[in-house]
Amino acid sequence: MSIRLATSCGTCSSFTAAHMCSTHEVKVSDVYVCDQFSGDTETTKKIDCISCARHQQNDCKHPDIATHGVLCTSWAPKF
Repeated sequence: MSIRLATSCGTCSSFTAAHMCSTHEVKVSDVYVCDQFSGDTETTKKIDCISCARHQQNDCKHPDIATHGVLCTSWAPKF
């Protein structure tokens, strides 16, 4: 598995809220990506604070600005 900085795991469909890759079944960081990155333009249009598992939670890194349309590297999918 080749991991590098690029389009991040945080926007990959295999990235879980527990920071696990469901494809490789390993713990990953939201800034990594591998050769099996899976994302599409429809998904990236829908990922913002409102769809983030951290929205209005204690682990939100930017609670003062977290709102519709805002996206950061700490985004995590809701499952």
